[in-house]
Amino acid sequence: MKWSEEAKKLLVISLILLVSLIILDRLSPFSTQTAPLTGYAVYETRQLQWTFDTPADYDYNLGLISVANGEAKLLLQKITTELKNDSHIAIKQKNNGDYEKKLEFKSAAYKYDGTLKKLYLEADKPAKTSIKLKIRTAATEEELENADWQPEENSYTESAQDITGVQNGYIQYKATLETDDKKTTPILKSVRITHEKEEYPESAAIATKETSFGTTAQLLGLATDESLNGQRVTYEHSTDSGSTWQTAIPGQATKITLRATLYSNKTETPAVKNAKLSYKITTCDENWQASHTACGTNDTKTKYYTDANSCGSTEDLPGDNGTSESCNYCTPQWTSTNSSCRNNDTLVVDYAYSNSCCQDTGLQSDCTIPANETAACDYCTPSFSCTGYGECNDKNQKTCSQVNDSNNCHGKTGLSTDAYGGNYSEFTTSCTYDSEPPSINSASASITGGTLTVSANVTDKSATTVTASLTKDDTTVLNLTLQNTSTDTYAGTASALTLKGAYIIAITAKDKHNNTQKAKAATGVAAEAEKSAVEKLTLNSSTNAALKPTNTTRIELRGNAETTTGSIVVSEHKEDIKNTTKTRNELKRYIEIEADEAIKGNISIATITLNYTDDEVSAANVTESSIALYFYNETATLWEQLNSTVNTALNYVEGNTTHLSLFGIFGNATSQAAQANTTTNQTANQTSATNATVNQTSTNTTNSTANSTTEQASTAATADTATAASGGSEGEATESETANQKTEEETKAPPTTGEKQECTYNIKAEVQDRPSFINRSEVAAKITNTGSCELRNLEVKAAPPLDSYITIENGQAAVLAPSESLTITIRLKPEGKDPQGNPIQGYAVKEPRKTGFRAGKIIITGRSVEGLEIKGKSAIEEEVSLNIEIYETDSGSGNTAAALLIGTLAAVGTFAAGYRVVKRRNPHRSSAIPRTAECAIGRNPICDVGKPEKRDDSNSEPKLTEKAADAQQEPTIKKNDEDNAKFEENLKRFEEKHGATIEPTGQDEKKLEENEKV
Repeated sequence: MKWSEEAKKLLVISLILLVSLIILDRLSPFSTQTAPLTGYAVYETRQLQWTFDTPADYDYNLGLISVANGEAKLLLQKITTELKNDSHIAIKQKNNGDYEKKLEFKSAAYKYDGTLKKLYLEADKPAKTSIKLKIRTAATEEELENADWQPEENSYTESAQDITGVQNGYIQYKATLETDDKKTTPILKSVRITHEKEEYPESAAIATKETSFGTTAQLLGLATDESLNGQRVTYEHSTDSGSTWQTAIPGQATKITLRATLYSNKTETPAVKNAKLSYKITTCDENWQASHTACGTNDTKTKYYTDANSCGSTEDLPGDNGTSESCNYCTPQWTSTNSSCRNNDTLVVDYAYSNSCCQDTGLQSDCTIPANETAACDYCTPSFSCTGYGECNDKNQKTCSQVNDSNNCHGKTGLSTDAYGGNYSEFTTSCTYDSEPPSINSASASITGGTLTVSANVTDKSATTVTASLTKDDTTVLNLTLQNTSTDTYAGTASALTLKGAYIIAITAKDKHNNTQKAKAATGVAAEAEKSAVEKLTLNSSTNAALKPTNTTRIELRGNAETTTGSIVVSEHKEDIKNTTKTRNELKRYIEIEADEAIKGNISIATITLNYTDDEVSAANVTESSIALYFYNETATLWEQLNSTVNTALNYVEGNTTHLSLFGIFGNATSQAAQANTTTNQTANQTSATNATVNQTSTNTTNSTANSTTEQASTAATADTATAASGGSEGEATESETANQKTEEETKAPPTTGEKQECTYNIKAEVQDRPSFINRSEVAAKITNTGSCELRNLEVKAAPPLDSYITIENGQAAVLAPSESLTITIRLKPEGKDPQGNPIQGYAVKEPRKTGFRAGKIIITGRSVEGLEIKGKSAIEEEVSLNIEIYETDSGSGNTAAALLIGTLAAVGTFAAGYRVVKRRNPHRSSAIPRTAECAIGRNPICDVGKPEKRDDSNSEPKLTEKAADAQQEPTIKKNDEDNAKFEENLKRFEEKHGATIEPTGQDEKKLEENEKV
């Protein structure tokens, strides 16, 4: 067979193409060959895949993320929260000291989410008393009024009982307090209701186990399969075992860990099904090993590399291949001749040439003989020993204070190196340390001629420092150092010119070993007092501790469950030591009671009895039946009436309290009572606001309207109303009825509609537009009363979540008159942080700081004058929207930029809200209910409410007549601590210690308004 020329050429071309394809196939990176060509770098593309099939292959919080069925997603959480009411509820005493048999109290309506779980109660239930609770629930607050109380047959009597109700609704509880002992009452201290709901966490992270590539890999890209469900997922990877994290995939790595962060709006969760990482590796890595040539006579050698893997390439050949390095071909040797050591610790060294390095290399470094030099030596060696010791320390050791050198080296040489330069610790020896504190055996104090003298008997083994401190209202007002005047006797003096009233004195003794002993209430003293007494007493819950420091004063104290012994100081005064403004006439009879912390913290009830004389009543120009006992409120800077009674036959006034402070006797001026009798059934004179109020609270046919023309008249009217409400002016009401010749028929007559007193309430809030906390920590704002009537107990505070980032300082005003302003300071919390920022478990991301805005609200609350209604309530509450600029955090959370929320207030501009308020008098009410603004808005959890309980129309018992209802004793919500200043101080200490913010809860205003309408 013969081939044509064209066929031959075609055959040759085909063979060449076949050989070329074989070579290209072997060199291709996508070749199916498993072994690389020897001497060449071969690259291969691979994938690393995570399918979320096996939970053990991943690191995550089992409570936040679920890994199952080939996907990772957020896990529903069960969130338990609680509703709490801390108001103390007890049965009120009658005037004779006995308690009513029963009290029924209904709480406000509370909104809850999810499922009801448990009811907790805290109560004191002495023998022969009981507390029973029922609850009712409904989907809306309106439906709650008609819901049935549960359980139907029994009641909740113990804490931590399971409760049920509707899902996501409103709940109300009813407490029934009963006693079979007229001298004892149960006390319901608090009620807590827990409820539970399910929601997804806002974010959580899941990370893979670390995967090693076995060599350096080129990362190409990440592909994911996920179901977002309207949410989002972010991905990061770490190539250094989690020390740092990156979002950009391309780069080189020898190992890798992948992390996914899932974010949720709490109702939906995203799901991650798989993630694929593409990467490229080389199957033949160059392995260059360094070697050197031999060192030459020029003291240099050459560095070169060889590939241990013989890849045949030089892609990674080090750049210093073929460079020169220094070396030492030969080391010259020299001989030295030394002189003897001199007394300055030196000798002379002389060198001579001894080998042939110079001849072999000819280098200057090998041919230069060292010059003679001076060397160090030791002419004399000290031998130190201790010759004196100091005091024994608390480790039962004493240290040397003086040493001696038996060789006297320093004397011979004069060198500092031969003097002792140690810290004497090498000579420490054992001893017995004094660890016993001093004993404070007795203490006394007196004030003479404007000088305070304090003395104490203190014994101890060593010298002692003794100090005395004077304390009033738990605040130290004077510190005094006592001098040792004789054996175990210490005394000191100080000026008492600025001291007024009663003080507790503590003695502190400290010896030279800092052993300290403190007598917190060693003694007491009274300054500028007509009479005074200092006593030790013991408080417990079973017996009363009775004190009668003078003929005109008697004090009875009862404690809590524990037994406490402490000091108490009582001082009597003829003048007001606070020099305050009064709204009623004073009888110039004051007492101040001061006790140590142990006594004040253990008081359950204190009964104070003060005698007075007929001469004092005449001198004060007061109606004797209106006399009442008052205490001075340091926080509100005004006198407030106690729940007290006056005995006009025996000339004494008596009241109950739970705190100790300054007390005084006040009463209505006799002209007020006379004018009240003359204004029955006619319009009151415009300047007689006090008389109008007296008639309102003591008669049933008052038609007059009191127009307050002066601040004093308005204040006096309020004080009269409070007196009637507390039961302290019962005698005055009887006297007024007698003077006006009231009959039972007139009492039952229908009320006559009186005139109306109108007030307009407006509040103006002025704050900088979008304030920034980037370069400052506080901003100022102003709240102005632009209405026609004053506001009582105004308060401005931040609502959640803003209260986590900011605090509002100077945000309270007892009274804000029309046109007056309150300047507040909005301060950034240093510990403020974003409550939405949940950390990713086990990881930290460092990112640059950046700014952002946080929005929220502030709440402005207050009360009207004498409880006049505002939109059907006696208190106002308005919200103002806010937005501020802050720094976001750079600390590590699972978010790429987890934020530290720094503060949030502003964008308010000007806010105004006005209401028309109409005051209507009710002649059928024989007494008003005293209730401060703190109680209404939840600032003070301890309030004398004194409200008659609202009757149930479905009750089969007959309704009381108007007159019988007035005679009923009203229940009282007991005070934990009536001293608001002390309460606020204790609250601040608690928050600083535990890093938490506490908002005390008061009685619900709506429920209180309902209970008023008997």
